[in-house]
Amino acid sequence: MVQTEEEQLALFRRWWEENGRALVVGVVLAVGVFFGWESWQGHQQNQSESASELYTELMEQMFTEQGAVDTTQLDQSRETAEMLRDDYGSTFYGQSASLMLAKIAVEQNDLPRAQQELEMLLQKNLDDTLRYTAKLRLARVLSATGEYEKALAQTREDVPQAFVAAFAEVRGDVLALQGHKMEARKAYQEAIDNLSDVQGNRLDMIKLKMDEQARLQVAEQSEDEAVNEAAGEAAIETSNEKEEG
Repeated sequence: MVQTEEEQLALFRRWWEENGRALVVGVVLAVGVFFGWESWQGHQQNQSESASELYTELMEQMFTEQGAVDTTQLDQSRETAEMLRDDYGSTFYGQSASLMLAKIAVEQNDLPRAQQELEMLLQKNLDDTLRYTAKLRLARVLSATGEYEKALAQTREDVPQAFVAAFAEVRGDVLALQGHKMEARKAYQEAIDNLSDVQGNRLDMIKLKMDEQARLQVAEQSEDEAVNEAAGEAAIETSNEKEEG
């Protein structure tokens, strides 16, 4: 049945009364979501750019052309890094600043502060690069304070292939400090076996460490043999004296 224009208009008005408000609300919400998303993206972009600029400033303070950084520069670097960590802590740059704060603390011989920075960082949701770099540095800090078992605990977990060599080398270093020469050599060999092309510059250093542990092990065995030989000779001499007496 063909409807007249008046009937079509009446139907439209009825439909609008029933659905028009929901349609308007839906459009408003859609527009709001769109512009809210655009605004959030803009905010994130601004945050990232500001953090990047501050991080660049930090790098310039930390790594001068002369290489050496004096106490004043370290203090300035720490202030910049703290600002970056506190104001942009959810960004990669802000999290990287925590690594730099730990580095500054080590250079200032403040190992407890370095440990605190790294442990706080590891409580955050990090990407693999930051997470495993922080764990490696924490292991070194812990070993420097004599907490060898805690240091080893940082190195005894499954890690991505890119980090296997670095973790094995640090584990070898800690074991060497504990005097576990054989275990240290095994860890160094694992590191050598898993070095990537970009890590090739570590090969000679790790070999030197492994050779040093082998040398110490041989020296220790020789010393033990000499002690045992001397003890044996002393026992024979005592026995002879008893027989003569």
